[in-house]
Amino acid sequence: MAPRIPDDFAEFRAGKKRIYLRRGLESLRDYLAAYSYPWPSLPGSDSSGPAGAPPSYEGRTALSRIALDDRSGEAALVKHYCRGGLFRRLLRDRYFGRRRFLRELEAGEAARARGVPAVEILALVVEKNGVFTHRADLVTREIRDAVDLREYIERTFPTGDGDQARRTESSEALLSAVASLLRKMHDAGMYHADLNVKNILVREDDGTPRCYIIDLDRARCRRSVSTTERLKNLGRLYRSLEKTGLAPHRISEPDMRRFVELYCRRDPELEAGAQRLLKKTSLGLRLHRLLWRFDRRQP
Repeated sequence: MAPRIPDDFAEFRAGKKRIYLRRGLESLRDYLAAYSYPWPSLPGSDSSGPAGAPPSYEGRTALSRIALDDRSGEAALVKHYCRGGLFRRLLRDRYFGRRRFLRELEAGEAARARGVPAVEILALVVEKNGVFTHRADLVTREIRDAVDLREYIERTFPTGDGDQARRTESSEALLSAVASLLRKMHDAGMYHADLNVKNILVREDDGTPRCYIIDLDRARCRRSVSTTERLKNLGRLYRSLEKTGLAPHRISEPDMRRFVELYCRRDPELEAGAQRLLKKTSLGLRLHRLLWRFDRRQP
C-alpha cells in the first residue's frame, strides 16, 4: 500500500522538488524551494552559514540546524537521507522512488497521533537527481537539550566504581523511561525495524529523563505488535548496546533484567519470552562481535 500524505501537510512543487510542508509553516516554503543540502541558515536569521548539529545528533551524516525563531531559540534539524550497509559506497544519498521518505512522514504523524513521544516533522523535501533516483531531506522540530541514548548513558554512567547509590538511582530512572517509551510504542501498534541507541533521544525535565523515538523511516504503525515482534525489537536494542560498547561496562546484565521487568509489567508471556531472549541474545552476540570487528576494518 502506498504511503498516504497526512492531512496536516500540503504538497507543492518547485522545479525538480516535491515539498511536503506542515500547514501553518508557509514561511518556510521559499527557503525549502531555494536551497538544498548542506542547508544554510534561514535568510534574516542571526545564525551564520550551515550549522552542524551537536555531536549527539550525528548519524551517517551530521544534521543541519536552522533557526526558526531567534528570540525564543526555536530551531529545526534537517536530516539528509544517506544509505547504510552495503549500498552506502555505491548509491550514497540516492534512492529509487519516494516511498521510503513518505513512509517516515506517515509513521511520524501516526506515532504522535497515537500518543507516542516522537519528534515533530515539519517538512519533507524530495528532489529528483537522476532518471530513476531521488535524494531527500526531512525537517523536524529540535527537541532542545536532548541527546541520544548512547551519549546520555556515557554521560550518566561513567565506568569505574563511583557513587553506587547515585548510579542505581539514575539507572532506575533511565531504564524506566526507556521501557515506558518502548511499551507505549508497541502498545500503540508501532514497530521500529531499526531500533538502536541512536534512535532514542533523552532529555531531562527537572532531573527526570524523558525519551523520544526518532528516525522512523523503517517504522510501521499497525493495529497491534505481536509478542515476537516486541521481543525482536528488544533484542535489537540489546545488540546495539553491545555494539557501541555500552554493555556490559555501563549497562550491566542486572540492568537489562530490570529493564525487562519494567517493560513487561508482570505480563507472564512477555516475561518468559524476554528471559529466553536475553539468554539467546547473549549467545548470538558472539557471532555479531566477529561481524562488527570485520565491519570496523572497512575503509
